[in-house]
Amino acid sequence: MEKQRKSIDLPWPAIMAALAAVGGVFLYLNPLETSRPAERTGFQLNLDSPQDVDARLWQDPLRTATEHETQVFSRRKDAPEQFDQENQRHSVGHFWLGREPDESWVLAVMIPGGSYSEYSEARLRMRQAVLEALGAEHYVPADGEHIGYVKIDNPSWNWRMIVPFEWCDREVHGGSNEPSTLRLPDHVCVLWLRDEEFQTNPALRLNWLLRDPDGCFRVDMSQIKIRIVGPRTASRERTIFPPFKVCSRQNWGVKAIRSCFVARPLPTLR
Repeated sequence: MEKQRKSIDLPWPAIMAALAAVGGVFLYLNPLETSRPAERTGFQLNLDSPQDVDARLWQDPLRTATEHETQVFSRRKDAPEQFDQENQRHSVGHFWLGREPDESWVLAVMIPGGSYSEYSEARLRMRQAVLEALGAEHYVPADGEHIGYVKIDNPSWNWRMIVPFEWCDREVHGGSNEPSTLRLPDHVCVLWLRDEEFQTNPALRLNWLLRDPDGCFRVDMSQIKIRIVGPRTASRERTIFPPFKVCSRQNWGVKAIRSCFVARPLPTLR
């Protein structure tokens, strides 16, 4: 009678753990590579346009503008005259270059300004949502490869910040039959505002930034409408009072631009 063969009991859990550890070391030493090109912020000086920051439509507006300003400082800090020229390019006076204010409206969008990845992702998502909503009303970016920014300095609030912006132009072929009360402007300027800068006295700070005659942008609201998208905390929307109308982020959708700007209220967005 043949002897029964003894089965060999292997320590499978220990073997699997060892294989997982070896695989982890391999992936760490040989990281996965993608065919997608690396995301890099371009840089060029002396571009004759208010929007002179290389930024594609899928890039973070705050990050690209901040990196551009850092590069300008590093390259021009030893050339005061050229540095002053660059500062002039990012002044409010240059912001309106080539634009008729009475044909333009302003959409100020509050975004998180933190450096963590989730904040950058939130900015990307918000930019996509805003541009898609504008696109639904036939607005296209005036320059799909560049944005601009304005440098803001207000020592009383410890403000030394930059405000990225991008212009969008409306392309409606064959004219518009809309009533005058529902008619949208030819141009909309999107301002990207760091939400953290408006935690204290948001109405006062927005007023100085946007419409105060002694403030920054000095928008004449008798000709130009201003709308605010945000802030991130829904409960804070009530703290921003007229003359600014606040458009809720919770109800933001592709029809949000018309709901935000026109005189007649529209149904709740979904």
